[in-house]
Amino acid sequence: MPQPAHSDRQPGFSEKDIDILVVDDMSANLQVLVGILHQAGLQARAAINGKLALQSIAVRKPNLILLDIQMPGMDGFELCTKLKQEKNTQDIPVIFISALSDTHEKVKAFDVGGVDYIVKPFQAAEVLARVKTQLRLQNHDEEMRIQINLLNEYKHAMDSGNIVSKTDPNGIITEINEEFENTFGYSKEELIGKEFDQILNAEISANLFRQLWATVTAGKVWKGLVQSSTKNGEALYLDYTAVPIHDNLGGIRELIMTCNDVTRLIKQEELLHEQTTDSVTGLPNRIKLMQELKNDPVCRITVFDIDEFRAVNDFYGVECGDQILYETGVRLLYLSEGKAKVYRVGSDNFVIRSIVDMTEEAFTRLSLRVIDELTEKPFHFINEEISISVSAGISGNCESSYFQADLALTRAKIEQKQFLVFNPTMEKVAQYKENIRWANRLKNALNDGRIVPFYQPIVENRTGKIVKHEALVRMISEDDEVITPFYFLEVSQRSHQYADLTRAVIKNVVEGLVATDSSISINLTVRDIRDPSTVEYLCQFVQDPEVGPRVIVEITESQGIENYREVTDFIARIKGYGCKIAIDDFGTGYSNLVYLIKLNVDYLKIDGSITKNLLIDPNSVAITKLIVSAAKSLGMETIAEYVSSEELYLKVRELGVDYSQGYYFGRPESLPISSLDNEVEATVSQALAVS
Repeated sequence: MPQPAHSDRQPGFSEKDIDILVVDDMSANLQVLVGILHQAGLQARAAINGKLALQSIAVRKPNLILLDIQMPGMDGFELCTKLKQEKNTQDIPVIFISALSDTHEKVKAFDVGGVDYIVKPFQAAEVLARVKTQLRLQNHDEEMRIQINLLNEYKHAMDSGNIVSKTDPNGIITEINEEFENTFGYSKEELIGKEFDQILNAEISANLFRQLWATVTAGKVWKGLVQSSTKNGEALYLDYTAVPIHDNLGGIRELIMTCNDVTRLIKQEELLHEQTTDSVTGLPNRIKLMQELKNDPVCRITVFDIDEFRAVNDFYGVECGDQILYETGVRLLYLSEGKAKVYRVGSDNFVIRSIVDMTEEAFTRLSLRVIDELTEKPFHFINEEISISVSAGISGNCESSYFQADLALTRAKIEQKQFLVFNPTMEKVAQYKENIRWANRLKNALNDGRIVPFYQPIVENRTGKIVKHEALVRMISEDDEVITPFYFLEVSQRSHQYADLTRAVIKNVVEGLVATDSSISINLTVRDIRDPSTVEYLCQFVQDPEVGPRVIVEITESQGIENYREVTDFIARIKGYGCKIAIDDFGTGYSNLVYLIKLNVDYLKIDGSITKNLLIDPNSVAITKLIVSAAKSLGMETIAEYVSSEELYLKVRELGVDYSQGYYFGRPESLPISSLDNEVEATVSQALAVS
């Protein structure tokens, strides 16, 4: 909240905080007055003429001035006049102390702005009494100013954030603020003098307004949600507070009405209700079910499906179909009351979700009662009697209850059973179907050329320049969605499409070399290397002297890699074409520094699980130092993966790692990869400059 404006002094100051300036051309008078004030515990300073007094005041503003009149150069009247003309000093109280005792001089002292007058010779008690009186008055004035400023700030805050109006005790509008005008569309001239209820009565009930008026005229505060309208007839929803203001005798002087426009919130709630409510049955819909399952996932669910419901619509008409859906909802609500919540989640699908603890037997029994109610009691529409059949799937009590129930319903329909309770074998069947679906998607993507490499930059730590990119496989869906290999890599192996996937990546990477001057890394597994057709396919590209030296083959570290003759033969052959070899994910699993000599590799990519913990785990730091030291002694270079921040990048660089890769430098991107390199290098250069 903004602080009110205030002077340099705070209310309630203690005597030790007081600063009094004594101005007199007689040093004896100065010594006596300053001594009196000091003995009383008050801080005091002296000035022997008007000019020095002004200089002293400019340095530090005093709380009070004791001022002589007769002084050479600038007398007390002239000095006081100057002080009262300046905004910064006009509020300083001035007590004149003078040997002049005639009425004319005293009147002039008050005319120029003095607050009191002490005649010399003076008594110490009188001086202190008059000084302390002025300080108390000053303190009181300061408190009043602050309170007034606070009230003005509060009024400003209220006017800025609220719709405000005032009426007299008879309800006649006497004031409205700008926000009221903006909200209702009326001007002050149109409303001042009008009855307040005439503004609102068009939209709110007479009973509500009588309640409001009875409350405030009884001297109480009324609060409530009021529906009104603008001058143009647009609906308004207002969160109202009506407060009576009392006079000194306890009567009502005026009424202040404040409100907030909550129209948008109310309409949002109405829209949200529409979005989460089925229009035919009035039941919560699938969106609402998913929201509630997210907040409270563990429950039991049964999904009901009205068999061949489309035939009912086709034969009897949509109006009849809607009537059956509505009555189905009513029956489910009646049977499930207090035990389960009911939803309509599809054209002919209903759900009950347990809202109390129920055993499998009890929930199944409830579900079967619903089936009996729907199938054994016919529905009636005009003169027609219509019977339906229902299938159902029943879940266990778990977080994936909707998935289980839907799967059980699917199996029940396939097996032509009225209902089934979920069991784990159904999930395996569903997984088989999902694998088949992804295998078909992968096959189509391969045929359509939608298997593409995305490239992530690798930065040389010494220079901060991008010198390499790693190619990472992606599938582009028919809707242009980018799909990571998490969804299709394992399926490719099971569906015998893995070799085709690898060859598609190799072909696209080689074709993409023209888009960059950097080297490109291709990921191969031992499985790829042991497949002669894949090796030959790669070699037909890299034997080109324009291609081979720019290709790095990353081999994923795996157990027994050094024992495969095919691997060592492959590395020897591929390096003969100028290719480089990197061991991916090094440092965990099967890491063995000895076999590195046997494999003759060029780069070690430090596993991301090590890199990610370098800032918090001393063991990760020690392992990285060991890998870097061993690599250097064997003539290899190191690459840190998963470098996600500037701080982590600087740490990796500090440990002597040669290259870095990770989201700090960039996410994998499609061609052209060179367009992002300058931006990445600028970020790295800035980090190196700061370090």
